[in-house]
Amino acid sequence: MLERKLDILREHCAALGRDEATITKTVVTYLDLGPQGASTAAVIDLCGALAALGFQQLIINLPNAHTLAPIEQLGREIVPAVAAL
Repeated sequence: MLERKLDILREHCAALGRDEATITKTVVTYLDLGPQGASTAAVIDLCGALAALGFQQLIINLPNAHTLAPIEQLGREIVPAVAAL
């Protein structure tokens, strides 16, 4: 679905004469990083797949962020691994 949305964006940009590269592509998603949720490896893989499609930003809705554990996991394990994408 995201590939198709990027295709539509490119089509609109071409029709308007706008350089598609000037648009920051962002995905908003929900990630459960709790014990029953997504693993660090799965999130890193997701980020890699999104970067390969051309997305530059990922906005994450973290349930249970008030426990700080998901935020710590992001900062300690995930952000360093995807920083170069």
